[in-house]
Amino acid sequence: MVFGFVVTACDEDDELSAIEQAIGKWISEGTTDTTWLEITTDKISVWEREAGETCVEHVFTSTYSATEDSIKIDEEIDGEDVTVSFSVDGTTMTIVAPDGEGGTNTIIFTKTNFDPSSFKLCINQDAIGKWISDTDTTDTWLEITNDSITVWEQEAGENCTELEFKSSYTSTDTSFTIANTGDGPQVVNYSISVDTMRVEVQEDDGVIIMNFVRSNFDPSTFIICVDLEGTWQNMDYPSEYLEIVDENTYQIWSESGGSCYNLDDGNSYTFNHQTKTGTAQIDDADSGEGTITYNEINQTITVRYSRTSIVTSGLEVVEDVVIIFEKVTDIDFEANQCI
Repeated sequence: MVFGFVVTACDEDDELSAIEQAIGKWISEGTTDTTWLEITTDKISVWEREAGETCVEHVFTSTYSATEDSIKIDEEIDGEDVTVSFSVDGTTMTIVAPDGEGGTNTIIFTKTNFDPSSFKLCINQDAIGKWISDTDTTDTWLEITNDSITVWEQEAGENCTELEFKSSYTSTDTSFTIANTGDGPQVVNYSISVDTMRVEVQEDDGVIIMNFVRSNFDPSTFIICVDLEGTWQNMDYPSEYLEIVDENTYQIWSESGGSCYNLDDGNSYTFNHQTKTGTAQIDDADSGEGTITYNEINQTITVRYSRTSIVTSGLEVVEDVVIIFEKVTDIDFEANQCI
């Protein structure tokens, strides 16, 4: 006995029961949607594609029990137990299902053959929206739309938020395949229960599990961190480079003969991610420091400071120094440092 009905060995002349005749794959093509149905000896699965859509929604997969003219689906559909009546006539199956409003829908299916793994599945619509996961060390914001996934993170103690990535994706009702996260496509598994989403991310050292809850946040209020680290070239003197080592250290390098680099200077700096300005400690400046300004549109850093010089007449001249650096491909200065 399997879920309420008996399957027995039979001779070729024995008549198949109604549920045995229903086992298989079926399709119903209407004017508003197409429905695929698969019944096995222990499960029933339904997929649906609405007219005009390019993706297929996995409606449910459930165990069931059956009589000669009805199937009781063990999983609640839209919060209700569902029992449908059915009859099979050769390659045609008629199902009468409740419409959720006290009436019924009659659906005619035709015997067919299909491969569910070939479907381009729609995202679980419950995943669409904004989510937050907060821990003692990191806050993570997640926004999922029908065509993109965006992730922001802020570590404890930081005054700015990192935009980790914004990417297109494909999905099933249990996983996302994120197209471009820096390391190539990544598969992320998820499950949703009410207003909580459990996310499992496979990393090299194991699986990271994060629990998100529904939220309502405004990304435009985030102070996005500016990533200054890397190599910047002096636009007026191309042989001079600014290397932003980390969030508080910089170095100045000069190219020597096109084959190696000399370390000319290095010091600390501070940077305000909201105003995109900061202060750099500069030995050559009269006050010992100068200002730095980041231009997000032009991808440039402008350094300004005052320097007093003594000209040949012995007079002191105060000079306003303005140096503009533009972002270039990173250079490994230490590996190519002049001996």
